[in-house]
Amino acid sequence: MKKVLIGLVVVLVVIGAIVLLVLLLTGGLTRSADEFFTLVREGKAKDAYLSTTREFQAATLEENFMAFLKNSTIADYESATWSSRSVANKIGELEGSIKTRAGGIIPVKLRLIKEDGRWKIHAIEKAAAGLVTTSTEPTVPAVDDLKAMTSSSVLLLARAINNKDFSEFYNATSKVWQSQTTPEALKEAFIKYIEQNIDLTFVEGHSPEFTEKPSLDESGRLILKGYYPTQPSRLTFTAKFIRQESEWKLVGLYVSLEEASGSSRAAADKKEIPAEDELVALVNRTMMLLAQAVSRDDFSEFYASIATEWQRQITQDKLREQLVSFIEKKIPLTIIDGVSLVFSEKPYFDKDGLLFVKGQYPTTPYRVEFELYFFNEESQWKLFGFHVASRDQK
Repeated sequence: MKKVLIGLVVVLVVIGAIVLLVLLLTGGLTRSADEFFTLVREGKAKDAYLSTTREFQAATLEENFMAFLKNSTIADYESATWSSRSVANKIGELEGSIKTRAGGIIPVKLRLIKEDGRWKIHAIEKAAAGLVTTSTEPTVPAVDDLKAMTSSSVLLLARAINNKDFSEFYNATSKVWQSQTTPEALKEAFIKYIEQNIDLTFVEGHSPEFTEKPSLDESGRLILKGYYPTQPSRLTFTAKFIRQESEWKLVGLYVSLEEASGSSRAAADKKEIPAEDELVALVNRTMMLLAQAVSRDDFSEFYASIATEWQRQITQDKLREQLVSFIEKKIPLTIIDGVSLVFSEKPYFDKDGLLFVKGQYPTTPYRVEFELYFFNEESQWKLFGFHVASRDQK
């Protein structure tokens, strides 16, 4: 009997140790989830949005995120209870329910990814309420969802190429594709993009266009074909998805770069000022990358977007020093999002051959002023210097 009791105690101790280990491994998940929902409850929805993964933001427009909060009672969050928590292949999952201050209960499932050293919300699933009709046959999603799926997949690929690491991209694909390939094989498939330092993140912020009507083939695979209407090059794609556990998961992706019709490449080569709409798009993309870097206090993505020649002359830390006052005073440059810029001077080439652009965003309570220098690198305009300031509108 004594041996049996000792054995029982050992088993209980082992079980307790396992439970403790699970809690330690998943503690960061629950903290990140609580911080996210607390921001939402406090009316800081924009901060909550910016705390999500880059892929979440690429796949979900901020206005759609705000609409989701408005049309649900999640903003009335009081507390959360998690019945299931797990971490596998660098992806964390939480499943449970949210209690609202009005006493309601909302079943939710969260997927989190460790990014920039901490767990961030990557996907939110909220169970449908009311009368729900289910179907065993998959149907083609709405166009906005299809575009979000495409952008999320393409940007995951773009960052895999930039980082020379396909593990995150591989983990986001379907189990079917994972059974047919490996992260190393995927890297080899896109080795030309890596060797030529091709940065596909230029499509970020652009909406894909479909050249064929999205459809399901005889195997139930969702086929998406189209391109990103970018300048001077456009990215064409063929993406294939299959239904896996109520989600569409990537089972194949082919991309190709081609020169866009009406490209400004020739203008860049001849040192001609780009058309105004191209300049606006160039400045908006540059300023939003800078604004996100300040908001996250992470300049890695912004640094990767600047001219290679400037990267040889400056470090990420030096870039941060130029904007440290915005970071320390928590001045959100993201207020420029959706605001039309105004050029203060006519763009011109300076004595060093750099394209100089000066202007402002008439935002409130302060306006954001900028001076940007661009360098023609391999027929693309890349940032080579900047000055940004905020001015009180009063």
